[in-house]
Amino acid sequence: MDTKDNPRLIVILDPQVIDFLKRCDLGFDKRGTLIKDKLYFINENDPMYGITDLITIYTILKIYSKVNNLHKLSAYNQDLYRQIEPEYKDPTIISADDLMMECLGPYFKKIVKRSQSKLKSLGVTDKQQKPQREKCRHKRHYFHDIITLSDGRKDIGNKHEGNKHEIWNDFYHVFDPYNFHILELITLSKLGSHKLRVKPTKEIKDKIKKLYQVIKKDMIDINHNN
Repeated sequence: MDTKDNPRLIVILDPQVIDFLKRCDLGFDKRGTLIKDKLYFINENDPMYGITDLITIYTILKIYSKVNNLHKLSAYNQDLYRQIEPEYKDPTIISADDLMMECLGPYFKKIVKRSQSKLKSLGVTDKQQKPQREKCRHKRHYFHDIITLSDGRKDIGNKHEGNKHEIWNDFYHVFDPYNFHILELITLSKLGSHKLRVKPTKEIKDKIKKLYQVIKKDMIDINHNN
């Protein structure tokens, strides 16, 4: 099941995911309200305790990534732009932090094993460059040579000077919890939940949809302000 095909699949969250959401910092909305306080499904006294949909969980995890600057923790960004201003870091390559590893570590291990099996079935290895036809199926990202300015500061070379290097999506990767693409949060959302066994009522669907609209707006505001 892919969230692109069924992003509104209603699920019940595993206890480990609920524990993470109870403890994590999601920041504030533009009115100064704690975003986490809006998550009724982590309240044990709520009739819909643990019940939400995949797209909402994925959006919450993206907010967590942004609020906690998980892209700055990734080995990829630290190695590539060690001396460069933060705005040059790639926000799509992130790392799990200590709280994620504590609460969600078993799911990360599963993703590692799945990615290893996938690369093995393709007959390729970690960090092997993809063939041109495969590259064309994905969005391309590039960076330019890091250069030293006249005043000694480091910067990214102008796109008309220096060499252009292909990055991330042009290579195969075994999943690494300290260095992964943000879209893997979709996989994490799936592994940390299971499908609701009973048919959800209209009331349940409407409540979940309403929360998603609120959380989606919060994510847009956070991206805009950062």
